[in-house]
Amino acid sequence: MMAEQELRAVLENVPEAATRAHLDKATANLEKARPKQRWKAVLYIAALVAVVIAAIPLTRDYVRLRIASYDLLSMSDPMALALPGPAFRPDVDQQVADLFGPLSRDERLLLFGDLSQPTRTEAMERLWKSSPDDPVLFAAFVRSTYPYSSAPDDFLDTADRLDPENSWYRYLAASFAADGSVESFRLPYRTLKAHPNSPRFGVRDVTAHAEVIRLLEEASRIPGMDSHAEELLLRRLKVLPAGDDVLGRKLTHAYLQMRTPSWSVLGIYLSRSISARAEELAAKGDQDGFRTLAEVWEIFARRSINDRGFDVSLSSAQHLARAARNLGIESLADRYTRIDRAIVERERARGYREAEMENEWGKLQQAAGGILYEKVRVENAPILERSDILPSIMAEQSALQRIASALGAIAMLVVLILSASTRFSRGQQVRRLSASLVKVLDSSDYLRILMAGVALPVLVHLIAEWMIPPVLPLATEDAVLPILLRHAALAAAIITLPALLVAKRMGFLLGRMAWGKPPAIMLATTSIMALAAMVAGFTNIEPLTVAGWAFVSVFPGVVLIYLTFGLAACPRTAAVHYHTWARGISPAYATGLLAFALLVPINHARERHWTKRNVLTKIEPGIPAMNRYLHEIEQIEKKELLEILEAKP
Repeated sequence: MMAEQELRAVLENVPEAATRAHLDKATANLEKARPKQRWKAVLYIAALVAVVIAAIPLTRDYVRLRIASYDLLSMSDPMALALPGPAFRPDVDQQVADLFGPLSRDERLLLFGDLSQPTRTEAMERLWKSSPDDPVLFAAFVRSTYPYSSAPDDFLDTADRLDPENSWYRYLAASFAADGSVESFRLPYRTLKAHPNSPRFGVRDVTAHAEVIRLLEEASRIPGMDSHAEELLLRRLKVLPAGDDVLGRKLTHAYLQMRTPSWSVLGIYLSRSISARAEELAAKGDQDGFRTLAEVWEIFARRSINDRGFDVSLSSAQHLARAARNLGIESLADRYTRIDRAIVERERARGYREAEMENEWGKLQQAAGGILYEKVRVENAPILERSDILPSIMAEQSALQRIASALGAIAMLVVLILSASTRFSRGQQVRRLSASLVKVLDSSDYLRILMAGVALPVLVHLIAEWMIPPVLPLATEDAVLPILLRHAALAAAIITLPALLVAKRMGFLLGRMAWGKPPAIMLATTSIMALAAMVAGFTNIEPLTVAGWAFVSVFPGVVLIYLTFGLAACPRTAAVHYHTWARGISPAYATGLLAFALLVPINHARERHWTKRNVLTKIEPGIPAMNRYLHEIEQIEKKELLEILEAKP
């Protein structure tokens, strides 16, 4: 009470040149001020509660992402491995399974096998043993043996018992034997031109090579081929969640990428063995043997196209054509030459389509999981409009905005702590005087400061985020810095504008107490720079971007310097002023913290909204592929490859 009386005496003894109205206003505010301003306590508590509510799902998602980096994202997202955290628990494999929600024992077994086993092969063997007469599960077990271990010696006997009309197991055994049995030579162009019939392949393991050819011939006599990969995928898609936000969908796609086998290497091994055998037969002049081999290759190629049990490689056509010509079988030589030229032309056309796609879409080509690169695989792909890609872009950007909002909340928490901690410096007298003097700001003053310094920037930010990105979308990799800049501009505005407004208002009320008042041009400059930084964050225009980052670095930096060093280094006569100013801006910073904390769930809701609209990359239980569009591409590609294989002269 003595401090307030002393302060009022100072105000009343100011020279007559001071504006009496301002002093009367300040005195009146002090007279009616309550000892405790409860609305400030409510504001601080609300900000703290909002931070906790926002932090819980963010922390949960961080933990999910880090657990996924142990297995699911180890190939598709190496950056996930850099996430810091405690050591993984011994049961981390079980935690990976938990990422997909509550699963029954049978569902967990179907997706991951028996996770109590030390290796993936043993885990998948337990899956097969749970239903030993199911050929789909047996095929899944056999697939899991490569390249981590070797298939059981009797797996062909088991296959003949469970799936006798299926040649896929013979092809798989042949590809295992072909691994390392044949090498290809890269001959210089001059050598090929001078000696066009020079051998292109060499047999390293004669026994294994002979076994490969025997198994291929044996497989060609079995009527069908089914890798059961589609059936297994359909069963798993019934269990897997589609994902209701970006991370959820990312985890599902990562699972499918890691657990869907790729047979490109095994297909190459078989193609090399067939090509090497064609060279051998041509060197021997064995026309009958070559015709048999050609029939074996065509059966394998056609089956691989239809079933995709292997990534079929038609590159053997050029070597078969050369061997057929050396043997004088012109009809087959012409046929395989046509196939080879068609494949070369197909790849050239794909290159043209990719270049056109890059020109049309620019960096947006990476959107929707790179689905535009799948589009160029075929000539007559289903049409993709900008509206089809937009939901994926917006969902990913909303996820980035959610992270940026969390970073903004951290920045506001730091400045709030700095502004609030000043009361513990420069002694008890300064603390008491500043606590009394800050009461010259009444509730209407705070309302104007909070509206102009916090609410207005947040409102402009929300309106811009709602309206502009769908019109001017940025590629995800290009959107990171602009999104950070937009949120940094908002944080900078909330840090700077209230500081200027509080100083201006106190200078207006207490102008004759050696209290300077910031000029209006500073407020105008801050507002314009904040707006320019926000515009730069949407347009990615380089000069504006440079100015924007300069603003978010310099202007808030000045405020932080005042809060950290100015209060400690200022003269004793100015200490009361600095402390009063710091107390006056604390409610604004608490409001800014509350705003950023609320932006986190708001952006998460936007992320879920756009993810729900993103049907392009959504998995569907009845579609045996990553998504419906990719399934359509695969069907068109199958048709195109079969047309090449069946091409007539």
